[in-house]
Amino acid sequence: TSLERNRSLFDSVWRLIAPDNWSIPEDAHVGAEKLLQCGRRIDILVHDRTKNRAVGIEVKTVDASARVTQLARYWQDLRDLSDRPQSIALAYLTPFKDASPAGYEPKTVQAFREFLKLLGVEYGWEFAHAHAKHLSWLDVAAIPWDGNELWEQHREYVYKHISSPEARRVSTLTSGRTFTDFFGKGPAEAFWNVLGDLGISPGTQGVVVELKNHDPSKLGATLIEAIEILTESNFVLRDVEKKDRFDGQAEFLDSAYADLHRSLFGLTRSRMPLWLQGKRNYGIRVTHENHPSGVSLVTSKGLSQLEIGRPR
Repeated sequence: TSLERNRSLFDSVWRLIAPDNWSIPEDAHVGAEKLLQCGRRIDILVHDRTKNRAVGIEVKTVDASARVTQLARYWQDLRDLSDRPQSIALAYLTPFKDASPAGYEPKTVQAFREFLKLLGVEYGWEFAHAHAKHLSWLDVAAIPWDGNELWEQHREYVYKHISSPEARRVSTLTSGRTFTDFFGKGPAEAFWNVLGDLGISPGTQGVVVELKNHDPSKLGATLIEAIEILTESNFVLRDVEKKDRFDGQAEFLDSAYADLHRSLFGLTRSRMPLWLQGKRNYGIRVTHENHPSGVSLVTSKGLSQLEIGRPR
């Protein structure tokens, strides 16, 4: 949109991502999810068509999805586009680009530092600092541009969610993450509000539900409603199929609470992002963009208890 009308936004972003000695392109093209020759896709590719130069942008909206080796692979992919390293550059756009005031380093900061070392050894430090840029969403949101209402909504989202103080807190967590950390404050609150209608509320370690204290059919329907709320979170991957990995269903279906367990088992067969996993006990897990093994939502504790929301 900026390229078509008011170019000030594009020009400002270019100054953030490109080597300092690269002039602003007269003829540029911006591509999203650009397929590279290796078969991988880079989030954004900005091509200066006049001077045949390109900047790839790898985008992270949450720190947990950072991978140390990912930037090196994208750099090699960009190298395949040109026989001149001087004509390519790579930018890393993440929630934060520095350590917290307490000294904790987000994974993205660590990943970029390792990539910069690699580039410095191969091409020299002057080249590395010129052709690899680490920028925060705060750098982008700070650009003054009155192009449209969507841009203002985006800026507000950056300040409130992507690069908020709460997001920085979560980026330093290695354990103790709750549903709020995994799925966002809104979905997590809605989940517990639904269960609250049955008098179920979480403590600091989640909650263990005694099935004998509830009507099984009502509890099953309420749990399904609450789980469906979490699956609508933006962090859930809804196009990834997982197969059940739990062979102990027969014992649960032969228990006093068979109808409840049956309804939960049926939930995983009818909803793409969910699956069963376990050995003696089962867990209902959901796909998550930052956790390849998924996130556990509900776990059985024997035949007559369910554990919900224990921090991970």
